[in-house]
Amino acid sequence: MLYKWLTYVKMFLVMNNTEPNSGQKEALHKLLLEFGFEETEAKIYASLLKPDVETTLDIARDSDLNRTTVYRKIDEMIKRGIVTEVSDMHGTHLAVVPPASLGKLLVEEEAEIESRRELLPELAKISDVLKHDADFDVRTFSGESGVRQMLWNELSADTEICFYGHLLLQNVVGQPFAEKWRNEVIQRKIMVREIQFGEEGQATDFTELEQFHELFEERELLDTDIVLRHQISIYNNVVAIYNWKSDHFTGVEIHSSDYANFQRSIFADYWEKAKPVTYSHQAKE
Repeated sequence: MLYKWLTYVKMFLVMNNTEPNSGQKEALHKLLLEFGFEETEAKIYASLLKPDVETTLDIARDSDLNRTTVYRKIDEMIKRGIVTEVSDMHGTHLAVVPPASLGKLLVEEEAEIESRRELLPELAKISDVLKHDADFDVRTFSGESGVRQMLWNELSADTEICFYGHLLLQNVVGQPFAEKWRNEVIQRKIMVREIQFGEEGQATDFTELEQFHELFEERELLDTDIVLRHQISIYNNVVAIYNWKSDHFTGVEIHSSDYANFQRSIFADYWEKAKPVTYSHQAKE
């Protein structure tokens, strides 16, 4: 994406005084937005790529933006390192920063995202303290984005996720997201225990991440009348219920330490009665 964007901008820069056609303008505008520019910033940047646009007045005329808006945005873009002021024998004028130099914006954004990620544990602790006195909360989710959010919430587990399985994860959210979730489990060293209700049989490998098997254990509960048509996960003080009807998903998270501990004790009883599942890679060893 960055290479494509830089290539197009470089092509635009060598057009000299040739006026770009509407298709080129539209393509450039789209790429600027995809790169992360705001609508106004994209118009200003595209205007400054033209050799005859050098001042705020030029930008306002070329982009049809209000001069006050241009002044305000130019100050912001200079601070961000997108636009610079150049002084020469003709005076001071505005210019865009060379496209290749914009790669630093990505580095800065990645650093900021990483910094925010490091704050998440502290935010979670504060949230838990604030909710301590109101220990019962129900949250609902729907659609594929909902099930992905619920699965990602499970990764906040302190040590372990216990769940009653129903469907393979990749059959619900796709293999890439399923493997990303399992990789996060590995990185965070979360133990995962699953109970399946069904017929006895050897399960097939469902992941290429060998380390996941070191954290994952599955058991089958045979000779039971229990029929499970949804999935239930238990972690921390949360009981998450995933329900599929045809292609539609709805889910519920019940946040209650008492209820989670109650469900966890039931899971422990079933776990003792269940039989370990042997995977094909284990059978070959």
